[in-house]
Amino acid sequence: MDAEVVNLAMSVASELKITSEEDHLGKHPARQLAQRMGIPARYANRSKDAAQHGAGIHSVLDRIARKEGFGPGVVKEIGYSNDKITTGKLGSSERYGYRYAGEKLWQVPQHVQLFSHTLAYRNGLLNKSTRNRIKYFINKTKHTSC
Repeated sequence: MDAEVVNLAMSVASELKITSEEDHLGKHPARQLAQRMGIPARYANRSKDAAQHGAGIHSVLDRIARKEGFGPGVVKEIGYSNDKITTGKLGSSERYGYRYAGEKLWQVPQHVQLFSHTLAYRNGLLNKSTRNRIKYFINKTKHTSC
């Protein structure tokens, strides 16, 4: 999770990391480097999960959102859904989204995304269309102080 490593990985062209829609292995430059360094192919070429899966960030975000009153019940109560926003943003991206991940694209739980959107809204970090959409849901909740 070192910032320099992340920046380097982000600077590598997607076409080098994932060679086609059928490529479910990905991360080819890292795999090739590992083998050149002497790591056996059976380890270098095994399937890998994204760093955030092993870091435990998902459960941390869930706990924070729930602590602030953003549980699944709030999402259901106000009818919030982030699917259209996520599909629109990630689905149109060459780097992320449905180009390579198909329907297996991981999304944060709706209540965590609502909490994140509320914080971004309060800090003026949303584009106009998302801001207007989130404003509607914020007005439906008791979370106007976030």
